[in-house]
Amino acid sequence: RWSSCPAEGSCRPRRIGRGASALLQYAILHEAYVLDRPNTQIMIRHSISEGTFHRQRREAITILASELERQELLSRQPAIPA
Repeated sequence: RWSSCPAEGSCRPRRIGRGASALLQYAILHEAYVLDRPNTQIMIRHSISEGTFHRQRREAITILASELERQELLSRQPAIPA
């Protein structure tokens, strides 16, 4: 879960969407997985259709997975001696 992140907002992927879509994508993931809100409640709160909800969540999860993979690859690289 995102709630295991050390600091609030530290799990926000840098590349997650743009503008209003980015905010909606982050809100959907945060409310669904951190706050454990039902999908219907999230859709009503943001005035979005079920199709938009699922599309935005799918895009956000794809971006988040890519960002986590990138961070894992970076953490495996050996440190460069100074």
